Amino acid sequence: MTIQQLGRYRIDGVLGEGAMGVVYRAFDPLLERVVAIKTIKFDASLSEKESFERRFFREAKSVARLSHPAIVTLYDAGKAEDVAYMAMEFLEGRELRRFISEAGPLPYTRIADMMAAVADGLDYAHRQGVVHRDIKPANLMVLADGAVKITDFGIAQLQTGSKTMTGHMLGTPKYMAPEQIMGHPVDGRADIFSLGVVLYQWLTGVAPFDGETVTTIMYRVINEGPVLPTRLMPELPPGFEAILAKALAKSPEERYQTAGELAADLRRYAELGSPGPVLGLAAQAQPQPRIPPSPSEDPTMLLAHPFTDTNPLSLSPAPQEAPASPPARRGKALWLGIAAVAIAGGAFALLPTERSAGNGATPAPAASTAAPEPQPAARVDLAIAPWGEVVVDGEPKGISPPLESIELLPGHHEVEIRNGQSEPHRLTLELGAGDTYKIKHKFK
Repeated sequence: MTIQQLGRYRIDGVLGEGAMGVVYRAFDPLLERVVAIKTIKFDASLSEKESFERRFFREAKSVARLSHPAIVTLYDAGKAEDVAYMAMEFLEGRELRRFISEAGPLPYTRIADMMAAVADGLDYAHRQGVVHRDIKPANLMVLADGAVKITDFGIAQLQTGSKTMTGHMLGTPKYMAPEQIMGHPVDGRADIFSLGVVLYQWLTGVAPFDGETVTTIMYRVINEGPVLPTRLMPELPPGFEAILAKALAKSPEERYQTAGELAADLRRYAELGSPGPVLGLAAQAQPQPRIPPSPSEDPTMLLAHPFTDTNPLSLSPAPQEAPASPPARRGKALWLGIAAVAIAGGAFALLPTERSAGNGATPAPAASTAAPEPQPAARVDLAIAPWGEVVVDGEPKGISPPLESIELLPGHHEVEIRNGQSEPHRLTLELGAGDTYKIKHKFK
């Protein structure tokens, strides 16, 4: 059945449909103007509907306070029978994803200015206490004059509070910050991460975190660094690489702390000709793909660059060795410890290497007198549904699925499986050498 009227608004047509509801083109006879009406679906019990309505109007009031050139203006919110709706500024323009495909290559200065304008809007909203939570190309509208507007403020927050959404991913995983995927509290720095993903995709043509399944994408967002942008686009000004390194830091503390800081760097990207130590990237003399060298002072250290071809924590401890094992083997017993040191947005991982006979160490004895080999590791197989973050003795091991098994040293281990929507599943393991144990758990 087609809706013809919502409150005082006359419905003139459908503009689009989304996960939360339908967006209509409508006419406001009181103020004689065209508006966009976004309806909100909500199927639940009476008590949940009452709770939803309270959240809906509370969020509408918060968004209605926002008045910024880069944010779509919310005019009104209401309810007609069982349909909640928001009436907002009608825009003549294209979603950013469509604009990028149709406009073709743009000057880097233009891209930086447009993204800086979005960052300005986010900075304003964050200072008003409003976090978007779902920044992606579909929620950025490019107008005919080139101005960019952020849409759908408040919608993600409504989803967060809805009990009927339990078990569904809130937001879009490939654009979400690690802490958001893991169900931790988020602030404006999550929006900064998301905008960094959008910028990376615009500059390189590929998403920094992608995969065939949602769980694969989630794992990569949390655990892996994206490929160096200059590997994909060698002519890319290095200033963008420095900006992306900081915006896409896994830890919120290592990112830009405000969107205003991000906007300022975007407008001066050309001055960041070499990432240098200021933003934690290794300077490069040649405009070739930027692969950080291993520090020569200490052969036991490797630079974990914010952009890598593999998970930074899975890099081989020596250049001559084979590439690291896939993520499912990250828990291998040879990982004796990992320490992350944040230096102005850059991250360094301290990785163990095999002891050599140098540096004053006693040469290894002959094979006939060699010490007994260490006991074989124990293996823990995982069968988690729909997904869970695996933490062993306080150390994150990855997301299962796709993580299928981990190897642990024999002994006592505290295991916790986390899913942002449910209580963690905790258990204590006593593992012997070569033991195999299976953890099977389904979150409700």
